[in-house]
Formats: sequence, structure tokens, C-alpha cells
Amino acid sequence: LQELQAQQADRQKAKAEYRQMWARWRDEVEEDVAQWRKEEERKRREALEMRRRFDEDRRRQLESIHMSRRQQMQAELEEGQAIIAAAQEAKRKADENEDLRRQRERAAAMKLVEDAQQARVRKAEQRRVEAENDKQTAKMQRDPDVLKSLVNKKRMEYRMAEGAY
Repeated sequence: LQELQAQQADRQKAKAEYRQMWARWRDEVEEDVAQWRKEEERKRREALEMRRRFDEDRRRQLESIHMSRRQQMQAELEEGQAIIAAAQEAKRKADENEDLRRQRERAAAMKLVEDAQQARVRKAEQRRVEAENDKQTAKMQRDPDVLKSLVNKKRMEYRMAEGAY
């Protein structure tokens, strides 16, 4: 009976040890599971943080790219406007120069017309004077008294002119 009691005590002791071993193993497994969960949560947080930083960096890069593109487009627009303005200014100056050239040509043409008219008037006056001189010369050749009176008239004019000075 003692032997049976000893066997039963051994079995109970083995059972208790077995239970303790299982309890330790369960505690270790639970501890490992808790550690694994903590590690997984840490990895998830790190992944989220990395993703957040990546997204933020990407957003800043995109903003920088968009800003560069906007600045480039603005610069190209301003350059285009400057080119257009310069072309318009050049056209305005060319038109101005063309207008001035036309005005000068018109003035020169008007001057030529005026000079031609004055030349015609002078020529007509010269012809009239020559015709009158021819008439006087013809008259003097016919009448010597007319020549004497003309000479006397010229002398008087000359003397009066001398007296005036």
C-alpha cells in the first residue's frame, strides 16, 4: 500500500510537474505572443511613420516641381510678352519712321512743286521784262529822243540813290 501510495504520490508529483511545465510553457508562449504583438505593432507604427514621411517628402517634391513649372511658365509668359512688346515697339518705330519718311517725301515733293511754280513765275517775269526791254530797244532805235530821256531818267535815279545814301 505504501508502494501504491508512493506510486500515486509520484504520479501526482509528475502530474504537478507536468502542469507546472505546461504552465511555464504557456506563460512563455503568452509572453512570446505578447512580445510578437508588441514587435508587430512597433513595425506597423514604423511602417506608418515611414509611409507618412515618404508621403510628406513626395508632397514637398511635387509642390517643388509644380512651383518650378509655374515659375518656368511665368518666365516663359513674361519672356513672350517682352518679345511681343519689343516687336510691337519695333513696329511702332518702323511705322513712325515710315510716316516721317513719307512726310519728308511729301514735303520735298511740295517744295519741288513750289520751286517749279516760282521758277515759272520768274521765267514769265523774265520773259515779260525781256519783252519790255525789247520794245524799249526797238522804240529807242526808232526815236533818239526816247533814248536821251531814258538815259536822263536813269541818271536821275542814280543821283537820287546816291543822295539817299
